[in-house]
Amino acid sequence: DWSMAATVIIVGMLIGLMAAAVPATWAARISLSSLVSATTVRGGASAGRMRRSLIAVQIALSLVLLSAGALVVGSFERLVAADPGFSSDHVLTLRLSTIVFPQEADAMSFLDRTTAALRALPGVTGVSASSTLPLSGGTNMNTVRFPEALGNTGDEQHDRPLVDRVHVRAGYIKTMGMRLRAGREFSEGRQPGVREALIDRHLAEQFFPNSNPLGSTMT
Repeated sequence: DWSMAATVIIVGMLIGLMAAAVPATWAARISLSSLVSATTVRGGASAGRMRRSLIAVQIALSLVLLSAGALVVGSFERLVAADPGFSSDHVLTLRLSTIVFPQEADAMSFLDRTTAALRALPGVTGVSASSTLPLSGGTNMNTVRFPEALGNTGDEQHDRPLVDRVHVRAGYIKTMGMRLRAGREFSEGRQPGVREALIDRHLAEQFFPNSNPLGSTMT
């Protein structure tokens, strides 16, 4: 978000100016001759070494801060340029609470009506729903297992990885601009009692390195 980045930069510059204003104002009120005479009287060799040491420490700390700032800027640039796997352009999100419904069927009926109403709005090209937005950090984590996968090693920790689980409705992949590498998207008319899942490329390469994961069982 460039507006957020600009705000952070502007606030940082203002804080830097405010921090520099106090010593600058103090230095402007003192004449150079008085500073030289005070240094001559009070200074001496030990005071000079102390001042040089402090200056060296300040320069070293400034270099550390500048290096850290450059690393942060570089990381931010790479983060902005990275492909998140979805498109947020022209996508509007809103949060709905279904906890007020006593039965799951009532909540699903409410979502059906809401989805139909949103699809009827002018300019809307796609509507779907999910339990968690991408990169929001609020996903449910569960262990999964692929009993038929050739990538199983017999190690329980390896064969039952902890993954993010997100519940989505039909049309979610297209609405979010995600790329489906294989298989098909969820449909509205799925059979009752049938549970379907999509996995990411990382899981596919880990457990199905030389085989097709489509149609495999996941528990």
